Amino acid sequence: FFLICCFSLGIILKHCSETDESRDDKGSSISFCSRFISDYFDSFRASLMVVLLTFSMLFVTTTFMVILAIKKVKEPITYMSSTGYPPNLELPEECSYHMFMSHVWETGQAQTHAIVRELQLFLPGLKVWLDVDELIDTSKLEESV
Repeated sequence: FFLICCFSLGIILKHCSETDESRDDKGSSISFCSRFISDYFDSFRASLMVVLLTFSMLFVTTTFMVILAIKKVKEPITYMSSTGYPPNLELPEECSYHMFMSHVWETGQAQTHAIVRELQLFLPGLKVWLDVDELIDTSKLEESV
């Protein structure tokens, strides 16, 4: 949006700064700018609008960058107490998941989901086999595991 506005105001600047004048039906002199754009937008006002749009675009961009930085700083990070580094979540080629989670079908589904999502929040990249996410046909439960 800002880019389109700046481009349009640049066109106004170009046409309003020229001294191309023509005569109207009554013989009075009118400029190209006042004839096609309006009397309100002269070159000074168009320049002022471009400067204001540029500063507002800079403000919006800076605000979004600050918000993203604050979110990144508040993001939970897990470190190994023995090494002080994040855990290594590389999988061997013969493995597809880091862990298997199961639950009692009647009562445990919500708790298991909560545990898995919490683990994935603290360990980004953790691949968990959870029957509700991975199992399409419940009759093939033993084959999937």
